[in-house]
Amino acid sequence: SKTLQVGLRGQSNADFNNRTTTTNWSATTAGSANNATCTFNSTVKPATGLTFEWTPPPPAPRAIGTIAAVQQTGTAAPGTVSNTILRLDIPVTGATGDLTLNAISVASKNTSDNDVATGGVKVWSGTSAGPVTQLGSGASFSGGTATVSGLSYNLITGTNYVWITYDLKITAVVANTLDAKINAGGITITASGGASNPGTQPSVALNPTSAKTVNYCTPISTLGSCGGDQIGAFSLGGINYSSGACLASPGYLDVATTGTLTQGQTAGFSITLGDINDYAQMWIDYNDNASFDDTGELIFSGGPSTSYSSNITIPVSAAAGTHRVRVRSTYGGLADNSCATVTYGETKDFRLTVN
Repeated sequence: SKTLQVGLRGQSNADFNNRTTTTNWSATTAGSANNATCTFNSTVKPATGLTFEWTPPPPAPRAIGTIAAVQQTGTAAPGTVSNTILRLDIPVTGATGDLTLNAISVASKNTSDNDVATGGVKVWSGTSAGPVTQLGSGASFSGGTATVSGLSYNLITGTNYVWITYDLKITAVVANTLDAKINAGGITITASGGASNPGTQPSVALNPTSAKTVNYCTPISTLGSCGGDQIGAFSLGGINYSSGACLASPGYLDVATTGTLTQGQTAGFSITLGDINDYAQMWIDYNDNASFDDTGELIFSGGPSTSYSSNITIPVSAAAGTHRVRVRSTYGGLADNSCATVTYGETKDFRLTVN
């Protein structure tokens, strides 16, 4: 005598439809476990041509689960675009009908909505890691709310990752907060073709804690400087930095050592890099707007070499106070700007007080 398994198994062991009997194959019953069997011997056996049929249940209508918001933190530099603020996780179950995301109203928690560019509130579809495709057109804050409409995004079964991003003005104020929430009813989703009515979404406000801050960008060297591209030494106005250590990705360190010069003063500087194919750049943010892209703020650019020295003259018009100095080492060519991602190299920030 033997035992045989008769039935169907789904993607998991918990999903099964099978039959069981010990006496009569024409009178089997549904198995209560995924290892249920039918006895098979010379007297207990199926009749010739015995057929078992299974009719799958109709697919469930698509329905919205509980939407969640994931806060994005860190910094965003003035003048930058597509800074992630919130990730909305929209779960969908079922397979029948369509659920379409049409609009999202973003409620401001910013220190100042004036930091956000006109049309700078944007909605994207994407992955859990980040935005991929922009939906609709950007919107502007008015009275503390920016509504991005015309999204026409079909939500699929599973988790849909929808991102809220900001484009910032070049005048965005350093240390200001960038943040948002989605009030109850702030997401417009429509159902068609037999999908379940989504009702009010979200049912309660999505208001996670923490925030992003307007500040200097963190430049990325994807492979860091441990291949020999470190900034070994830097001197300017009393800064006498020296280090043989390399930096792994992202290849950035805020050293914060401070030097001092005066308005109109000419002073020498020197930079020592690790590889003969390394290029050097230096910026000073004279107007303290967390951007090195303003006219006159790129102080030096050259290479390739391991050793650089020259003079700079502090503008008479330079504002008195302490300003950030950025030094970059890049293997094989100059970085496009102070925030650009490169493959090999590192970036170090210092301070310069102008009297």
